[in-house]
Amino acid sequence: MKGWLHIAGPYAVAAALIVAPLAWPGDSAFADWLALFPYGLAFAAVGLGLGFAQSRVAFCSIAILWSHTLAKRGMPAQGGEENMTVFASAMLLPWLLLAFCHARERGVFNRHGALRGGITALAGGLVAAFGHADPETWPAWIPKAALSEPVSATWALPPAAIVSFVTAFLLMHFRRTGDRSASGRFFAAALLPLFCGLNARSDLWSAPAHATLPPAGVSGALLLLVWAVLEHAWRNANLDELTGLPNRRALHRQLATLGGRYALAVLDLDRFKRVNDRFGHDAGDQALRFVARQIEKAKGGKAFRFGGEEFVLVYERKETERVVADLEAIRCRIREKPFAIRASNRPKRKPVRARKRRALSRKPRTIRLSVSIGLALPTKKNGRPDRVLHAADQALYAAKRGGRNRLCVNG
Repeated sequence: MKGWLHIAGPYAVAAALIVAPLAWPGDSAFADWLALFPYGLAFAAVGLGLGFAQSRVAFCSIAILWSHTLAKRGMPAQGGEENMTVFASAMLLPWLLLAFCHARERGVFNRHGALRGGITALAGGLVAAFGHADPETWPAWIPKAALSEPVSATWALPPAAIVSFVTAFLLMHFRRTGDRSASGRFFAAALLPLFCGLNARSDLWSAPAHATLPPAGVSGALLLLVWAVLEHAWRNANLDELTGLPNRRALHRQLATLGGRYALAVLDLDRFKRVNDRFGHDAGDQALRFVARQIEKAKGGKAFRFGGEEFVLVYERKETERVVADLEAIRCRIREKPFAIRASNRPKRKPVRARKRRALSRKPRTIRLSVSIGLALPTKKNGRPDRVLHAADQALYAAKRGGRNRLCVNG
């Protein structure tokens, strides 16, 4: 459920941002205030993007703002004909956001930033030039209907624009992020209010909403990009980069909220130095991720990476017998499941050619891992969470001295 909310959250917010301005379509004071929102939010998004090393968000925010400015100047009065500037923005902006979404973080004040800034400026120039074009003067080989005529009264954008939005949305939503940058789902969700804003002339909306939807759509898209930067900053501050588990900072915050009935367990990967020395640090990182995935399966416990090869599990309001049984299940699962060491040069996807598949068909080397666990509960002597954690650490050392691959309980 939590993972589903994590994915659907940006889209739910995007839907709310689309519906909100429709509740006050005839309020002129609201419309005046709403017209200022895109500029303030663009300033915040660019500033946060630069401050948190999210240049993609900064450039996307700049692109959205110039698109809004150009489309606003070219937006026809109520009852007038559609302006080509709006169509050009709708056709080009999704592709520009898609390119930035899939680009790697390269910074701003370097040649990569200069290149992306130039691309953003070039796109703005193309939109402005397209806005002054007369379709009647185009050569016969250019599909005028696809570029300059709305699909219908409901879809008041040309077919090329709708195809651009749909394609970019799908490619951004299903993007796999290999780094810790802002997730593609925020970029995808930002397209939804942008589309509604550029499609403001649709008969889906009442006439007064034709004026409020464009700034509302841009504001919604920029707000989602601000959220993307803040989520990126939160993840960097609270999650371990290697395993994806909450880190020590998050653990201390969790300990401060514990009541009187809880249990703390400290887990340590046995002979981890031997794995590093024999198979390399890449294998050591794989081993830590392997153990983290097994610890995450704890029933009722929340896992944290404490540092190095140590992990902590926090159990709240659980019977001691159930906690012990869960920890024993984790210990046995790690010991019994073979750990396969992946080659450092192994590709992320299987090659297409059969001979390469045969070359990689050899089974990877497997080894057995084990963990030692120390468990502690609050007592009259050790009532504070930090003391309970220290007691669990002492129990862990007792498990190490007892031969490893075992659970010891303190208190």
